[in-house]
This record gives sequence, structure tokens and C-alpha cells, in this order.
Amino acid sequence: MFISGNAFLGSFVVYKRVGWYVENEFMRKRRHGVARDVAEWALRFKKRLFKKSAQHVGRILSPAVWKTLVKKVIPEMYQRVRAKVLELLKDLPHIVITTDIWTSDSSQSNDFISLTAHGITATFEYKSYCLEVLPFDGSHTATGNQSQAFKDDKVKEMITKARSIIGHFSHSTSSNKVLKEMQDTHNIANHVLIQDISTRWDSTLQALRRLLEQRVAVQACLPRITCKAELTTEEWIMMEKVVNILRYFEEATKSINKSTATLSDAIPLINSLRKLLENMRGSSPREEENISQKLAGDLLMALNERFEDLENEEIYCLATTLDPRYKTRIFQLYSTTSTAKSVLWS
Repeated sequence: MFISGNAFLGSFVVYKRVGWYVENEFMRKRRHGVARDVAEWALRFKKRLFKKSAQHVGRILSPAVWKTLVKKVIPEMYQRVRAKVLELLKDLPHIVITTDIWTSDSSQSNDFISLTAHGITATFEYKSYCLEVLPFDGSHTATGNQSQAFKDDKVKEMITKARSIIGHFSHSTSSNKVLKEMQDTHNIANHVLIQDISTRWDSTLQALRRLLEQRVAVQACLPRITCKAELTTEEWIMMEKVVNILRYFEEATKSINKSTATLSDAIPLINSLRKLLENMRGSSPREEENISQKLAGDLLMALNERFEDLENEEIYCLATTLDPRYKTRIFQLYSTTSTAKSVLWS
């Protein structure tokens, strides 16, 4: 992995409070002239370090040790990694650049954007290298996408209540203790509730799915705690339907994010989702639709708005046509098939 000096340094700042556990190891290593090793060791065993640091909060690395790490050891490691990645990139005749934006799971206020290079070697090996990771101060478009998906007022109200319940348990130690008791009493997995992130629709799915898993335990807790929100039976059923529909988008997202995914997978995935949503929506008038049909209709509308011209994109069209798994069978528009054939035959 290759990241910028600032990002590399920023990511290492989290190790500042690792207490004597790291400092003693560093001092022992430095006496033997291998200070570089402890920095690599710290990064390699970061999970263990976090556990130890929790036991020794308040103890920090001495200024001398910290200065050596920041001013010398980490910059040297960065330059070595940078040189290595530049050398590896020479093995790729062509590269494709992708970018991604995400919110840290540990803090909803920390957003990051990354730049990654992908390519195929002369021996047909797929390679990818992260070139840059930087803090991101802009807004995510996913917030708008989520509001498009959840247009129905009843669905919005259900999600708001669910967030309120999850937030209560996340901020109340006493309520969490009661939840643990109810989990044990009802033989339910001791899982914590998940707070979703407004810019990530998939985190809302994970939050609702976990709440459904813990439904019996949560409902058993409510008489013993002071939670302001409470879901009705209808809203619990509605939650199940929302999770059931969103899981198809989750599967599609995982599929397209596989290391083996190709550009030719895009149109088949979108058309499959479109067909699925059309079947779920049915042909009932809007006023007679149930929650599942309304949600399917809203998602279908959002999908069509976002990917309306996908089949008209020549590069996607040709990639799909040349893929022996799909060829022209997957296209919904006859004009797409004609365009692909005419381009390939010309």
C-alpha cells in the first residue's frame, strides 16, 4: 500500500498513547540501532497495541522517542514504500484509476478519499496499489441517494425511531447492562447495536438488520429503561421488508467490489436489479401499493435516474458485448445491441 507522507503520518498519530508498552520496546530496540523495526512492528501489531493502550491511558511516548519516530523513522519507511510502489507500477503497461470516499467506522466525523491504481501484468496478474489517502471535507452524494430511497413517510418514521433506540443503548451504560441480561435470558447473541452513518445506506441496512436480530432482547428491555422511542409491531414488520429489499443492493455492491469484478459486470448487475425491483413493485396503482411495493418503486426510480444512460456508454456496452458470459443477451435496449455490433464490425 502506498499513501502520501501526510496521510501516513496522520494515521500513525493514533499510536501516540500506547504507553510504556511501545516505549519500552522502542528504547530496547534503539539501543541496538534498529529503531526502524519498532515502527514497523507497531504498525504490524496495531490491534494488540490498542488493547494495551486502553490499559495505560495517560502514558505517552517520551518527546525524544516520538521525535525520532515522526522525524526520521516514519519518513524513511514512507520513502521505501513509495520507491517500491513506483517500481511495481512499471510492471503494468496500462493502469486504471479509481477513487472512493468513506466515513471512518470509529468516528462519523472523519471522512477520507483514496486514489487507487489497477492494472494487469504481462503475465495476466491483476495488481492494485493505493496511491493516496487524504481527509475529505466535502459532502457525500450518498446522503441524497438515501433520501431518494426512503421517500415514504412511514419508512422514514420507522428509521428515525430505530436510530433513537440504537442511540439510547449506545449512550447508556445502564441500559446496555439490561440489554446484556436480556440477551442472556433469551439466549440471544451478545451483539451490540450498530449506529448507522447518514452518508452510507449500507450502514443503515446493517443497523436495521442488527436491531431485528436483537428485537426480543430490546423489547424485553423497554419496560426497565427510559427510552423515548418504541417501535410498533407494524414498524418491526416494515423493517424486515426494508432489510429484505436492501439486501439485494448489498449483494450487488459486494459483487461489483470483488477483486475479480470487471467493467462488463456493471450493466448486467444494474439490469438485474432493475428487473427485480420491477417485479417487486408489480402493476398496482400507487395508492393501493403496500410498503414493499412503494419502497421498490422508489428504489427503482432512483436507480433509473442514476443509471439511465449506462447502456448508451460505449465503453460499458463494448465491455459487456465482448464478455462471453453476457455478449448482447443482457441488454434491455435493442439500440444498444445494434450500436455494439456496428462498432465492433466497423
